[in-house]
Amino acid sequence: EDSNYVLYFVKNIENEFNSEIIGIYVIPNYYEVEVMEDFPAHESELLTTWINETKSKQSDRFHNIGKILEVEGVKFSERIKKGTPYLQIIKTAEKEGADLIILGKGRADKKYIMGATALKVLRRSHIPVLIYKKSRKLRKIRRIVVPTDLFKIVSEDLKFALAMAEKLKAELYCLHIMETGKKIMPPEVLERLRGNAYATLAQNIHEANLDDKVHTVVQKARNAFE
Repeated sequence: EDSNYVLYFVKNIENEFNSEIIGIYVIPNYYEVEVMEDFPAHESELLTTWINETKSKQSDRFHNIGKILEVEGVKFSERIKKGTPYLQIIKTAEKEGADLIILGKGRADKKYIMGATALKVLRRSHIPVLIYKKSRKLRKIRRIVVPTDLFKIVSEDLKFALAMAEKLKAELYCLHIMETGKKIMPPEVLERLRGNAYATLAQNIHEANLDDKVHTVVQKARNAFE
């Protein structure tokens, strides 16, 4: 279901980048049975029919999407693959020279924030990955937050975010989290530490000549992810 929202999100930013959208659907390889001869004839036929029907159904779906996007002036093409989903997504993105992979968070139970395919793509792709979670309100990207430590400010993620922010005319925030863990410190000590971290971050931003492009923010929290 998230994939449908991904499409609307991509349309929302595509105009700023004049980019091409490539839709990919992967038929999992556990349906691509190598030992077909071991199957009874009627089961083998059913399996082959199912695969062909799936290809046809997804091709029709992509065709309909393409017609809608064409009217809006968006370039769209399709790829239907068979294999391990996360591998095919990454391989296809690399082969097509993609600059960004965007996919829905997928089916995730209460223990996980995203599905297995999305997580594997995120972990293994050398191409930037954006995981999109459906939202009732489709928002324009107006602010981008890049978490950072105090050592290497001009990181690859900051460079990528700078390029996006420039295209989208969005504000960019460089965020450092001062983790406190379970330590209980006097408030004045915490505030002094936070002030020192802010001064260091601001100095690093200044030395990188990013004063006019990046806002500096320092927050304290028990855990950084919070």
